[in-house]
Amino acid sequence: MDNFYIAQFIAAFAGCFYFASFQFRERKLVLLCIVCGAYCVALHFFVLGRATAGILGMISGTRVLSGYFTRHLAFMYTFIALAIGGFYWTYVSPLSILLLMSSLASTWAVFRASDRVLRLIYMAGTSTWLFHNILIWTPGGIILETVFLISNLIGYWRFYHARPSSAAIATATE
Repeated sequence: MDNFYIAQFIAAFAGCFYFASFQFRERKLVLLCIVCGAYCVALHFFVLGRATAGILGMISGTRVLSGYFTRHLAFMYTFIALAIGGFYWTYVSPLSILLLMSSLASTWAVFRASDRVLRLIYMAGTSTWLFHNILIWTPGGIILETVFLISNLIGYWRFYHARPSSAAIATATE
């Protein structure tokens, strides 16, 4: 089987985790699904021969896993440095800058207490990855980022606009 098709299959698997992620209200469950999806996405890009995207995906998965256990700022700065280092080490084209910007914003979001901030920043970051995947033409990557964005939008609407609970209202004031 061609690597391109294997990568698309892996991306579809990641899409399942990404779809589930923002349907949970609890921040830790959201993060756990994102971790699984991020490692699958990294594998997807390595199979495609896209080292920058693969390394930033691995860093992303590890960053989110770290954010699952702690929100300590020392970890956030460590992952910012890792993202910049991974970017520098694998830089090939200006297209890689999109991935770095998304990675830096997502790193900041993971170490916030508010799941609302996490969701909003991830919407922007997912849009950036979607644009990247369109430019390099990876249909599986396009679909998984679209699914991730739609899931996030649905979850955000459900938790913050459909029928706000007292917990959502309290989080909104953060």
